[in-house]
Amino acid sequence: DSFLVILDGTAHGQPFEYGRTFAGLSWWWVPRALWHEKPLTYAIEFWETYLRQSAYFPQNVSASPTMVGELYLNFWWPGVLIGGVVAGWLYRTAYAWFRRVPRSEASVLIYILTVAVMIKAVEAPIADHMTEVVVNVTICLVVLLGIHLLMLASRIRPDGVGASLPEILVEGGVRAGRV
Repeated sequence: DSFLVILDGTAHGQPFEYGRTFAGLSWWWVPRALWHEKPLTYAIEFWETYLRQSAYFPQNVSASPTMVGELYLNFWWPGVLIGGVVAGWLYRTAYAWFRRVPRSEASVLIYILTVAVMIKAVEAPIADHMTEVVVNVTICLVVLLGIHLLMLASRIRPDGVGASLPEILVEGGVRAGRV
């Protein structure tokens, strides 16, 4: 539906964006606490420009232009073609990476999160979901690093001999009732 609204809007004089909807990629990392006037997501502007007249809703409602709609709105039909090829290449690259790396909790988690966001990206502003991938993968890597460091720490005892996590828990007081 959004794509049809975009086609109709541009046919009746709505200007093309020429990449402006991707501007959020340059400022998404700045916290709103530091930048109070930070622009809102393009989805809110899309609602106001293309769909506001179709229903009454309060301020700051958002709607998605969809991936195809956003590519068309920014770069016309060449954008849809090139964007589709790039999206296909990204999907294929993620799958090839997953098949190539050794199976581990980390690789499965990263792949699942990436694919979930890539599927959602078809229905939402592209810049929003590109930032979501970066944030999710960063959070996963930090959590996995923390787990890895905890596991390494659990294997080392003061006498230099390795210990298992259950041994550490027993020595730390879990069985002694101190925790």
